[in-house]
Amino acid sequence: MERGQEVLCCFRMPQVKNDVQSRESLSSSLSETAATPQAPEGASFKRQASTTLTTTTTTTTTTSQLRHARRPLTLARASPPHPRPTNEAHRRAVSEVPRARAHRATTAAMPPAHEAALVGDGAAASPLAPLTLAQQAAVFFLSLLSFVILDGVWIGFVAKDFYAAHLASAGVLRPDVDVLAAALSWFAIVGAVFMFVLPSTAGDRRASRSLMLGAKLGVCLYATVDFTNAALIRGWGWPVALVDCAWGTTACAVCALVQNRLYAAFAEMSAR
Repeated sequence: MERGQEVLCCFRMPQVKNDVQSRESLSSSLSETAATPQAPEGASFKRQASTTLTTTTTTTTTTSQLRHARRPLTLARASPPHPRPTNEAHRRAVSEVPRARAHRATTAAMPPAHEAALVGDGAAASPLAPLTLAQQAAVFFLSLLSFVILDGVWIGFVAKDFYAAHLASAGVLRPDVDVLAAALSWFAIVGAVFMFVLPSTAGDRRASRSLMLGAKLGVCLYATVDFTNAALIRGWGWPVALVDCAWGTTACAVCALVQNRLYAAFAEMSAR
């Protein structure tokens, strides 16, 4: 029995020694850790932040250096001074100023149609030269003469019986014509065409445009007079108002075309 306990002690002795050594090493490490002064948490955080900032600054500096290294080297070149104009060039530039001013004044005085004159089916043409005051007066009075002749033929021959049948029975026709009132009426109609239609059609050789704009103006003028008479005068009925309005539309369209052709003829004469 005693022999067996001695053998068991022999087997357990190394294990006990190992346990004692491990406990001693653990206690020594704990004592060293307790003896070592530990920095407070704030100081540790400051050291870590300063280390991170230093690392970031170093990285930014390195990246900036790499970018500058990749950028090609460019040398600043002084721009050459502008050459001073010679006397000949200066004289040429000064001589062009009055010519440019005259061109701008001529273009501003032209009607809008002069800047884009059209011929035939719409092809562009050179602008017509502006007419003098005497030429414009000639265009106006020649077109007035043509309108008087045209309107006289209509009232005195073509529609004479029509007006007599509808107005003579109502007693609204004068036995004699007031020439001054008739002249003022013709003057006003032709003047309206001259002021409102010709500036838009001068230089445009298409007859359709002049006829269309003249007809628009004519229907406005004659419709105002005819329908006012139909509303106030007993014998001026709807047949007279409609027929007279249709005639006025046609007469103003023809007057606009005549003025357009006269304007073009005088402009060509001036260009020669």
